Amino acid sequence: MPGKQAAALNESAAAAAAAATRADDENEINRIEQLLSAAECSASSGETSQAELQAGEVSSSLKKLVKNSKNESLLRTRAEPLHDRLKQLNDGLKDDKRLRKSEAAAADASRGLTMEAENPFELSTAMQAKKQAEEAQLELMKSREAAMDQLAQDMIDLEEIFTELNKMVLEQGETINLIEDQVIHVVEDVEKGREQLEDAVVNQRSSRKKKIIIILIVAALVLVLVLVISVVLS
Repeated sequence: MPGKQAAALNESAAAAAAAATRADDENEINRIEQLLSAAECSASSGETSQAELQAGEVSSSLKKLVKNSKNESLLRTRAEPLHDRLKQLNDGLKDDKRLRKSEAAAADASRGLTMEAENPFELSTAMQAKKQAEEAQLELMKSREAAMDQLAQDMIDLEEIFTELNKMVLEQGETINLIEDQVIHVVEDVEKGREQLEDAVVNQRSSRKKKIIIILIVAALVLVLVLVISVVLS
């Protein structure tokens, strides 16, 4: 009894720990989902830099969750859709970045032609200021590109993790199907064995009846023979 009680307590503790872990994972997914929604709102309102920062945090948090969580069902139903939304957001940010670069280049070219036509001195001063601004912008772009590269790498890592997760699910499904087939075969074999046992019992009973009938017939013949002999001798 003490051993059974200890086992029951261990099972109860394990179940409680699993429930607590699942609750923690669900809370983290809810937090990531809220952050992703905020990033999508920032992107739609033109706050690209803010959206990129938020997307990077979403990617980092999602990657950490997927690596640490053991709840495959929760990852497939909640985390994988967030990964798909994050990928769409990342693609949109890249398109927006290319568009802004194109527009800025066109505006600079137009402004340079206008100033050159009006005042060469102002053009020189403006070119120096433009160079300084471009250097500062270049540093900012390098920083943002590094963040985007990290985000892209995180997306690749997440894609590989989810691919591996789906592969594991398929393999587990095949294993379960194999076990089910084996169980069905075992049940069929047990049923056949039961039928054969019943047939054997019936055959045994029939054979026993035949033996009794033969014994009775032989006994009757012996009795008749004894009576005949007794009459003859008399």
